[in-house]
Amino acid sequence: MNLPEAKRAPNRGNVTNPQLEYEHRCRVGSFEVYFCKDGLIYARNTDKNAVHDLELAKEYNATIERVVGPTAHRPMVIDLTVPLSLTIEAQNYYTSPEGGTNIKAVAFVTPSFLSRVIGNLLLGAKPAALPLKLFDKPEHAIHWLKQFPAE
Repeated sequence: MNLPEAKRAPNRGNVTNPQLEYEHRCRVGSFEVYFCKDGLIYARNTDKNAVHDLELAKEYNATIERVVGPTAHRPMVIDLTVPLSLTIEAQNYYTSPEGGTNIKAVAFVTPSFLSRVIGNLLLGAKPAALPLKLFDKPEHAIHWLKQFPAE
């Protein structure tokens, strides 16, 4: 795939994402997805009324596979500074073997303390197929993901 020259992801409003050097950017549903030069995938929800269902989850993964290739494994930040609703079918899909085939580790970002507490309880309740962790700032998430380089 021929990717455009690297660009910088803009800061928008109250979203605290760092300036990322990216090679490709796309939109899947309410998510802006940045494919960074260092192999990181940075996804940011932009619609607080969004509902992420099974169909969208499958489209999301298909988009990642088209961009990175079927055998690549990348670390990923999912920035939920703007929260969204995730259906149970989408949750089950993402935790299945099929649901994260191109993802090596996931760092979720939410500035809400209560969301992190609930998220940690949910993450601890069901064993994950890959490393997952919650953070309050994107910079901390990116730092943690450096131990999982892209393949």
